[in-house]
Order: sequence, then C-alpha cells, then structure tokens
Amino acid sequence: MAAARGDVIDLLDRYARPLPVAVLCELLGIPVADRTWIAVTVAAYDERTEHQRVERELAAYFTELIAARRAKPGADLVSALVAARDNGGADGAAEGLSSNELLATVFLLVMAGFDTTVNLIASGTLALLTHPQASRQPDERPGVPACPPHLTGQQNRRGSRAGRDCQP
Repeated sequence: MAAARGDVIDLLDRYARPLPVAVLCELLGIPVADRTWIAVTVAAYDERTEHQRVERELAAYFTELIAARRAKPGADLVSALVAARDNGGADGAAEGLSSNELLATVFLLVMAGFDTTVNLIASGTLALLTHPQASRQPDERPGVPACPPHLTGQQNRRGSRAGRDCQP
C-alpha cells in the first residue's frame, strides 16, 4: 500500500518485521497457517518478561515441526537439517547433529535471522534518510563512509521514533 507524500508510515511494522518472518518461514517450511503465530511470538521476545514463554512455545512448536518433517520431508531447510541429523556419520562423514543441536539450529535461525534483518532494514533506511548522498555510487560520494558509524540497532526497538527528524 503506497502512502501519500508527507504521510507517516511505520517502516518497522509494515515492512521490516513482516519481511524477515515471511522469508524465514518459507525457507524453513513453516506452514502458512502458522506464520502469523510465529511472527507474533517472535516479536513478543522483545519484552524481557516474555523470554521464557517464547522460548518454551517455540521449542515445542519446532519439536513438532521437526517430527513432521521427519515423517514427511519437504524441500525446505528443516527437512534438510533432519536428514543431516538422521543420516550423520552414514558414509564416513562427520557425526550428525544431535537432537538438541537440530532444535537449537532451527530456533537460532528464526530468532537471529529475524532480529538482525529487522535492524538491517531499519538502520539502512535511517542511513539513507539522514545521509541521502550515501545512495549515490561510492565513487560519486567522496568522504562519505559506507555505513555511518553512529548507527546501532537500538533505534529499531518498538516505540522508537528515529524518523521524526529525518528529512530526505
């Protein structure tokens, strides 16, 4: 949905958060019917009081997903990881993944892949809004660093309003 010039849009809620969850869910083979729950659950991890609940619920969900992919493999990363775990050491290769390593890998792919991508989209957009000259080719912008050094992931947390003073 396009915004009219001058309208305020929430980049995080409209683009930066939904995109990584959608890509990660597709990559991992998470059923479409479960993707909204995954997005809401992963986003809840921003609240420190929700850490244990989110970890517990995602571990239970991913344990069931792993079992489902073991029973009926698909063309997704979870199926490939299950095969690596189940077939590890079979042809003289190194020992396969343990059950805990398999679960931890899926969990970390979702959690780390979500947060880092959200921060990258938000920080990159902020950098372009506050340093429009950075969108030119490197040879056209002498003296402009490739990534402004003052940017961090902290401005990307819920409730932040970093864009208020940014004028393209």
